[in-house]
Amino acid sequence: MSRTAVEAFSRKGFDLRGYDIKECADDVNDLRKALSYDQITWWARASDPMSFAVMRRHPEIVARALLMGVEPLDFGYDMPSHVLAAVQRCGRSRKGSTT
Repeated sequence: MSRTAVEAFSRKGFDLRGYDIKECADDVNDLRKALSYDQITWWARASDPMSFAVMRRHPEIVARALLMGVEPLDFGYDMPSHVLAAVQRCGRSRKGSTT
């Protein structure tokens, strides 16, 4: 699906090769401006690194933020298999525990 979407946008003249979280944070700021808001309230959940990107790149626009289940920008878990492996390691170490 990702490849199909990239191809579709490429045919429309959009170059997504450089589009990353910084540009996404800038898009949030552009949307804020388009809606004529001075500041926003940011509400996010489920490991949303976008929150940190917006607050790091545009700290003056966030009046308040409510973040749940956060994942920091510089230490993310992009691969579910890595998280599963960590949980499995914890499970194996608990089997030998006497507590």
